Amino acid sequence: MRQPTNWFHPCPDTRYGLWQKPQDLLTLSHGTLLLNYAVQEEAYKGEITPLLTRSSDGGRTWSKPELLPVLRGDHELFPPRLHLTPGGRLIALIKTDEEYLLAESKDGARTWSEPVPSGIGPVPAHVKDLHLGPQAFLNLADGSMVLFCYGGHDLKDPDLTVYT
Repeated sequence: MRQPTNWFHPCPDTRYGLWQKPQDLLTLSHGTLLLNYAVQEEAYKGEITPLLTRSSDGGRTWSKPELLPVLRGDHELFPPRLHLTPGGRLIALIKTDEEYLLAESKDGARTWSEPVPSGIGPVPAHVKDLHLGPQAFLNLADGSMVLFCYGGHDLKDPDLTVYT
């Protein structure tokens, strides 16, 4: 007996590229699913285009992809990340050279506020740059959020010996 198909490709539109990387999958207050994903011509090659698609039937069908209409940031490799806060706000976190910016949508990601500094930080002195990890943001019971960042550092381990 053949196993039934238990997956499908929600965004078969390839006009922005063949390689599609899911960023965030959210359920809006009225039940619509919102998929934020990044598209490139080839994996890790060329410009990244951040797109959105929506489903109002629990993910069985998806809308035609639309451009994510927020500031793309200075880092082509780090498209905006979307999150629903504990209070139900839909936010976009946008990486620039200097900081992370925050924009908000009150209409289900159709329009966005002007980005403002997010206040993430401070970046430790020994870390060159912070990047968001691929995991989702975590809402805590007290209304705060946790997200993990990573970045290269210039700390030296005195116990580490390199042999040549």
